Amino acid sequence: MTNKTSSRFTDLSPLGEGGMASVYRAHDSSFNGLVALKRLHSSLAHDEVEKKRLLREARVCQKLRH
Repeated sequence: MTNKTSSRFTDLSPLGEGGMASVYRAHDSSFNGLVALKRLHSSLAHDEVEKKRLLREARVCQKLRH
C-alpha cells in the first residue's frame, strides 16, 4: 500500500503504469470517495506538451458519466 498524500488525495494502491504516467487508486478527501489518480512521471513534470496532454485527457474524463 502506498498511502502517499498530496493535497486532497491519498494514494492507496497502484493500478498501472504507462510511458507518461502512473495511475493509482486513491481517496479524494473533497469528494469523499475513491478515484483513479494519474500522475505524470517525474521525468515529464516540466514538459509543457505532456502536461497539456494530461489536462486535456482529464477534461475529457470529467465529462464521462456512468
